[in-house]
Amino acid sequence: MTSLEWGPLLLLSVLWGGPFVLVGVALREVPPFSRVTLRLGIKALVLNAVLRLSSLRLPSDWRVWRAMVAMGLINNALPFSLLVWGQTQVTSVACAPGRASRPRGSRRSGAARRQ
Repeated sequence: MTSLEWGPLLLLSVLWGGPFVLVGVALREVPPFSRVTLRLGIKALVLNAVLRLSSLRLPSDWRVWRAMVAMGLINNALPFSLLVWGQTQVTSVACAPGRASRPRGSRRSGAARRQ
């Protein structure tokens, strides 16, 4: 990898790992699952606003909604809940390196797929 490629990877590591320290501070004031609910609720509101601004509509088919709810639970609610709950068991400093190393793992995975 060139130094030009390392810069964005380092920035991504800071962006992904840095919030864990902030989560540790927030957990002192807000219960873990309330924080997850708030986080996901804000994201849902932003996504809804983006859809409205782009003149797109939410699907009306219940099968699509069932799939979206399942994906939301599996890909967002469950992992965020486990991560935030985990931070009540260990310090944020212990969580940050693992989370921050994720871009490096993604890079390795992408490089392996190209070969």
